[in-house]
Amino acid sequence: MDYIQRLPYILSLFVTILVGIISSLEKIETKQSYIRMTISIIVFYLIGVYIKNKLLSIIIEMENKKAQQKKEEEEKKEKEEQEKEEQEKEEQALKKKEDSNKGIDYIAGD
Repeated sequence: MDYIQRLPYILSLFVTILVGIISSLEKIETKQSYIRMTISIIVFYLIGVYIKNKLLSIIIEMENKKAQQKKEEEEKKEKEEQEKEEQEKEEQALKKKEDSNKGIDYIAGD
């Protein structure tokens, strides 16, 4: 994550060094070389800021999706547990009803 925060500086630094090397190899005047380097610093810093913001928004979106999926899984698990508990309660209620019906004689007249 640190590299993403430093991306504008790193990008502008490397491009500006490259522009300086190319300018010195082409024997361009010092003043014109400085102007090119200054422009490259500003332009590539802004490009780096844009890329950094895009990357950070993608990372945040991925983290939000992971959190949402985890939350949905937990809700699903809780719902399954509640359904299981309700089913067990129903089974116990049926068992109690069957047990209470065993002792009653339904035949009249004996």
